[in-house]
Amino acid sequence: MGKIKKQNYVYRGEVSKQDDLAPVSKYIMDDDVVALFVALYTGYNKEELLSDDNLLESFFDSAEAGKDLLEFETFDTVE
Repeated sequence: MGKIKKQNYVYRGEVSKQDDLAPVSKYIMDDDVVALFVALYTGYNKEELLSDDNLLESFFDSAEAGKDLLEFETFDTVE
């Protein structure tokens, strides 16, 4: 079995202020944003998540886009 190579990260400047952060959807594709969102919030109440406009905007740029993309997703409790 081969040796696992550690990923190296390079610091490229100053960290953005919280107000300057772009939504996750700016950096990865919609399907991947949905997968990340579902992975992070599995076990949470779907209606509560979809009513949190600030949370949806931080992932999808707009609450409406988030609601559209998450409409058919399930957030089943992990057993």
